[in-house]
Amino acid sequence: MLRNSGKPYVCWRCLSSRPSLSPVAGGLHSTLPLQQLGTGSTESRRSYAGGGSHYGGNQGGNYRGNYGHQGATKEELKYIRQKSDIRMRLRDWESANYSPSKRLLQDLPTQDTPLLNYLTRPDLLPASVGSMAGRERELHDKTKQNRDLSEGDELQDLRGSTFALKPGDLVETKYNSGRLPILAICVGRHNNSQYFYMSTGELVPERNIVTLFILKNFVDPYRLKPLADILPAEPETEERRNALFHNHTPDALKTAAQLQGDLIKFYQNSVSFYQSQLTLDLASKHLATDELQYLSLEEIADKLLPQHVKVGDRFLPHQLYAVHTALNRDGWGFRPLNMKWHRRNYIYEVRSTSDLKLLNKVENQVRELVEGAALRENPAQSLSLLRQNSLGSFILKARGIIQASRLRREWTPHGMIGPSNDEVDSLATWSKQDLDYIRFMELWACHRIVPKPSQLESLGSTILKLTDCYKDSDWVAYWTAFTFLQEIGWIPPWDIPARYEYKLAGTTVQRGATMGTPLVDVNASLRPDIAEGHRRDWGKTTIFCVDSEQTADVDDGFSVEAAEKPGEYWIHIHIADPGSRIDPKSALARQLEKAPSSLYMPGYTQKMLPRDLEQEFSLNPGRPSLTFSAKVNEIGDILDYKVEPGTVQNILHIPKGEVTGILPGLETQTVSKTFVVGKPPSPPKPVKHITTAADLSQEDRDDLLLLNRLCKALEHRRVEKGQLPPFETRFDSPKVSLDHIVVKGDSDNLTKSMAWQGDPFIEFNTSTYSKADRLNAPTHWVAQALLRAWRFGEAPLPKTFKLVVDAVYSFGLRGRLSTFYNLGASVNLLGLDGYCRLADMQVDDVLDVEITDINVVTMQIWCQPVGRRRVDKKKKTTKKDDAPAGDAVAATPMPA
Repeated sequence: MLRNSGKPYVCWRCLSSRPSLSPVAGGLHSTLPLQQLGTGSTESRRSYAGGGSHYGGNQGGNYRGNYGHQGATKEELKYIRQKSDIRMRLRDWESANYSPSKRLLQDLPTQDTPLLNYLTRPDLLPASVGSMAGRERELHDKTKQNRDLSEGDELQDLRGSTFALKPGDLVETKYNSGRLPILAICVGRHNNSQYFYMSTGELVPERNIVTLFILKNFVDPYRLKPLADILPAEPETEERRNALFHNHTPDALKTAAQLQGDLIKFYQNSVSFYQSQLTLDLASKHLATDELQYLSLEEIADKLLPQHVKVGDRFLPHQLYAVHTALNRDGWGFRPLNMKWHRRNYIYEVRSTSDLKLLNKVENQVRELVEGAALRENPAQSLSLLRQNSLGSFILKARGIIQASRLRREWTPHGMIGPSNDEVDSLATWSKQDLDYIRFMELWACHRIVPKPSQLESLGSTILKLTDCYKDSDWVAYWTAFTFLQEIGWIPPWDIPARYEYKLAGTTVQRGATMGTPLVDVNASLRPDIAEGHRRDWGKTTIFCVDSEQTADVDDGFSVEAAEKPGEYWIHIHIADPGSRIDPKSALARQLEKAPSSLYMPGYTQKMLPRDLEQEFSLNPGRPSLTFSAKVNEIGDILDYKVEPGTVQNILHIPKGEVTGILPGLETQTVSKTFVVGKPPSPPKPVKHITTAADLSQEDRDDLLLLNRLCKALEHRRVEKGQLPPFETRFDSPKVSLDHIVVKGDSDNLTKSMAWQGDPFIEFNTSTYSKADRLNAPTHWVAQALLRAWRFGEAPLPKTFKLVVDAVYSFGLRGRLSTFYNLGASVNLLGLDGYCRLADMQVDDVLDVEITDINVVTMQIWCQPVGRRRVDKKKKTTKKDDAPAGDAVAATPMPA
């Protein structure tokens, strides 16, 4: 390709010989001989750093043979400085083409944010991670005290992601937020951490490691003994994290070299196989269908690879790893459902053909607008630019709808628009082209179908910037797109991201409603009771069903019965038995295989069974049941067990709160106050007869106390065998009501927007949990309630909060608001400016803080310390200036 004649550069030799533009040197030309300028000698020849030679290659890019040095001589430099006016010309150019300076992205994070710098630092390597943690040596002693999990934090997995790994297992992982895959071999657990030998040559500890590929028994665990012998007796600091470097022995180095050879061989075999299978580079095109698919790695390999490469009836490990690599390289076609499941059959979500075409379409449309935007001073205000294609037309329409929406509901940068009771007169209409772009924004913002360092992030951000509606937002990210969908009337103003995290095949997330499931013929899916004539009639046996007062489909209960021998008892668990009547080959059975349980999410309850069958297969008198029974004794031994069909008769529905008043040690702790936002709903009507603690007979009370005693004995036995502590939520599941909200529009009519008049009622009423309640608390609703109180004054809040520091990082602090339901919160590094040094903070420090920002999509709360903290270097103690007391005050709306 020919270079443009107008060169964007000028050689310094040519520059020195050109006529000067200054009045002093005007008209002067070079009078030095050519030999002195070097233009006629062999020294002027260019040697290419990448060029090779007959002997020894390019010598690292520094070999120049006999061509000599390319720099100017002292005489040349002196002449150039005297005759050249380049500095003056550069100053004139800078004045004529002035542009304000822009802040560059920092390589490493300085605040607690879900976004990282993938532009200038696409991969965080071990050295950069170490430098981030080692900015200040004093910080090392603080960070090693960090709690891995906040106490009672229901958002984390208590088992950790290394729980299922054993010595000798091979995994593929990544360093922190980097994108370079690294192979690692599990060496074993030591000092409460799992040690791994990395393909980078390091032996390092990891408590939570992210991986999607695991190969069991890659090497014999006995071979790892020399590495296990050099593990430190005490947990090491970040500086001495690599045990192989600091504690190596000849045997350990020999073992490491052998393992490195095994890793290299495995990787090379995988690469060779990958290159021999052309279908792997086009995996999404070969697998995509008209519908979403959920497939395991083996199922995907079976569809992509020829059958003759199997050994026996299975693919070899390096072949599966090649398929795994192909799926991860395809940024749009595949998405793993869970990054922490260490299973060979982890599930991938395979995008449909229509979605893949849509993503390519949006990419092309955005590129057209970006190319045109480069020629305009203010692209977002250029009508000629936005009218070039269908995406620009959609942006113009969306801009008008957003401006109208903001007359009713205030925009906020917190992932949710403001509350409103105003009625909407008209609804926007969308064309087929518009629906494509709305679908794209939904895939990006709600479903999060791609990893963060994807091109999809920039495509969505570009669309948002061209709307010219989010100039006041610090970040134009996926949570901004979440509010964009709210403002155009596509999703409710209070929609929660948790609704889109449940991946159930054949279901769709409907706008402002529960999941949509395919219609099936219920009657055609039923069969006669297969246990008829074999069911045990439980007669007068009291079956306790402990559930909420509003639970209509009661599917489990329990009872206790004395065995023949004194001191032994049968514990019975009764469950509803729809399987006895549903044909396993029917359409309903296939649908239930995809959604095997009900989804109890406040505001959006999704039942497993159709409404027609809900009561028929609930635990009501005379209904079928399947009972799992265990014979136990007083010390927790399981002596026998059995499973039998039956029919229940004597059912007692008792709420959890009533149970806590009967059993010792389960008393509900005192509730200081109830936190409420929104209009309370009308009192609910009872859906079943509720039995209170006062209504129970003495025999029923004795049965509950006996069950409690036996269960404690069983729990003690399990703990002796290494059972993990029971999972306990931070607070009760909040009550959410959407009853009083007026909805305008139809969720099934995709050509029109929708409007919602009013906002949800949200209530949570305890700062601690009740041990009788094990429901997971959907904290998205809690964050929304806090935002509505803090930003819009819908509930009273304290002036300040107490923040207990749980972790100290290079970007700031993480902790929990101990005076407000132990919600997690962060203090960024800049927030400590004027308060204290980061190195002076310690785990368990308590700060008085004010809330500065909330994001209900990412579930983050940011705070600012109040007052100023001083450190007494002699006594090594800290003092804090007086700060406003944390008394509750009447809420006042926050400024926009």
